[in-house]
Amino acid sequence: MEMQEHNTGLPGRCFCFLKASAWHSRFDPILVIAVLTLWIGVLPRLVVPDWQSTDRGGYVSVAERLLAGDTLYSGVFDNKDPLIYYFVAAQRALGLWAEPAAEIMLIAIAAAATYFMAVKVSSQWTAAAISLIAVPIVLTGASYWPGFTELPGIVLVLVAITASACVRPVLAGSCIGLLAFIKLIFVPIALLGVSCFLLARREFFEALAIAVGAFMSALVVVCLLLVRAELLPFIETIKLNIAYSQGSLIGSKKGLASLVEHIRRIGGWRFVGQLAPISLAIMLILIALSGIFERSRAQLGIAGACISTLVGSLLVLSLTGFWEYHKQILYIPSIFALLGLGSLLDLAAKRARLPTLGLVILTGYLMAGAPVPTKYIQSLHTSYAELTWLSPEAQRLLEIGKSVT
Repeated sequence: MEMQEHNTGLPGRCFCFLKASAWHSRFDPILVIAVLTLWIGVLPRLVVPDWQSTDRGGYVSVAERLLAGDTLYSGVFDNKDPLIYYFVAAQRALGLWAEPAAEIMLIAIAAAATYFMAVKVSSQWTAAAISLIAVPIVLTGASYWPGFTELPGIVLVLVAITASACVRPVLAGSCIGLLAFIKLIFVPIALLGVSCFLLARREFFEALAIAVGAFMSALVVVCLLLVRAELLPFIETIKLNIAYSQGSLIGSKKGLASLVEHIRRIGGWRFVGQLAPISLAIMLILIALSGIFERSRAQLGIAGACISTLVGSLLVLSLTGFWEYHKQILYIPSIFALLGLGSLLDLAAKRARLPTLGLVILTGYLMAGAPVPTKYIQSLHTSYAELTWLSPEAQRLLEIGKSVT
């Protein structure tokens, strides 16, 4: 079948390269059932009581103090970026249901962003399978912890790169500007991914629009922090975080020894093994592209983003990585690897959809770090109910003293 270019009307002049055969647009009940089953299975994974997670408990404590009128980084202190605490404070103000709802919303945005990129290089069926099945599996993989700072950062990176792919440079820049105050260390990853699509389209003048968008969104946040007297303390916190990343946890090692120690802390050889699925996918993508006579700019941009974000993620981990959940940064190149495999999955789906659906699930599972299946087997009702429970320490304190905030 010939490849046809269709203007879908999506924001930013997104163009979908769809094959002109009927099976691409036909309703597929198997795909719908698979999507619904997957999302129902993932829901319990998104709910972890705050008292079971020391980091999330810290975010909630800071958020509650912000709602009570404290000033961030002075009246109450934690070392994450400011918009994270504002985001958690909004959830707490809305009610307990808002905490898991926020995680669902973030994964849904990531899936939508992935879909808008996937339809550029594959059919609608394959794009839906990748974005609605593989992406949730990856984002809730072995390194995922609900309510942590990595998922909002990943989502903003994906939206920024998608905006660049869809020729929305101001939106891409705005996301990068916000990213600096949500997950600062993810900014280089976003810049690398955005740059790949600029290079693929050779639209270098868009860099100015991206810079304007980043400046505008960053300026809004800076003004907010200035009004709340939080900007200077935040800058000081960044300095402390840099010192922390090179401090006692890695034995204050320098140079190459520091990089090796960071990698050792996040898994060592096990971490290297987790890179195998991404590396294999990149090889398949490059082989597939080498056999295509006329490669689209979207295909080149996705392949470039996959490789560049992987290199950038490894560099960030080698400079700042300490804990298992820090490896969630690898979910960004993992998603681009899935996108790069879109054309190959299209060929497989044209012959047999059901096995291809299984292949999508298996690929997503491997890209997610092969999480233990029992992580998904728990009661959603019990998990949600536990959000109202107090930690054992808090319960013991309340037994001997007056209830306070």
